[in-house]
Amino acid sequence: MDSSSIAKVSKKEFPFQVTYDYQLTGKIRGERFTIQSFWNHEMKEMYLNNKIIAIVKGKTDPENIILINGYNNPTMMKELLLIAYNKFLL
Repeated sequence: MDSSSIAKVSKKEFPFQVTYDYQLTGKIRGERFTIQSFWNHEMKEMYLNNKIIAIVKGKTDPENIILINGYNNPTMMKELLLIAYNKFLL
């Protein structure tokens, strides 16, 4: 990880309504996942067992990823990204 890509995020809440382009749910490796796409397919929220694990930016390919609460399972993250960025969803 490049240290220039690390940024602090304010803990102050900014409530707003999100309209999702689509929501995809299923099971992978025995765990329930949800992927919600919004902002004209530019942003994706990824949930595992109903807990958010990442927010990903990128319309056709992942460009930036924010891992939530230190989620650290590279194999699962790769598989979820393959699902989230499958070309049939665009």
